[in-house]
Amino acid sequence: MEQGRLKDLLERARKLEDEIEVEVARHRAELGSEFEGGRVRFKAEVRRRHRAARQKWRDFLRGARLGVLLTAPVIYSLIVPLVVLDIWVSLYQWICFPAYGIARVRRRDFIAIDRHHLAYL
Repeated sequence: MEQGRLKDLLERARKLEDEIEVEVARHRAELGSEFEGGRVRFKAEVRRRHRAARQKWRDFLRGARLGVLLTAPVIYSLIVPLVVLDIWVSLYQWICFPAYGIARVRRRDFIAIDRHHLAYL
């Protein structure tokens, strides 16, 4: 009895996954984006709208609240510790993982740096 129920639940889960994939594909088409080789690609019209929405630094600074301007250096100061952390984690993998027979993790499988594809930034 339990195995039959488990198989039924698994089948329902697979059907839901298929429905979710179809819905996600539909939304991507509406937004004018697609994935190629794990990276997002925007259609020309979407890139044009992104460029039109771009704001110049001068205009941003003129319209920014004082709190935003005062906290920005603190926020961006985290770049240094994050870079140090990334270097440390990489060294840890290179040194310790082979000693314990653990395969190294490829960064590109888990971290995507693709902001440069957004023309409005």
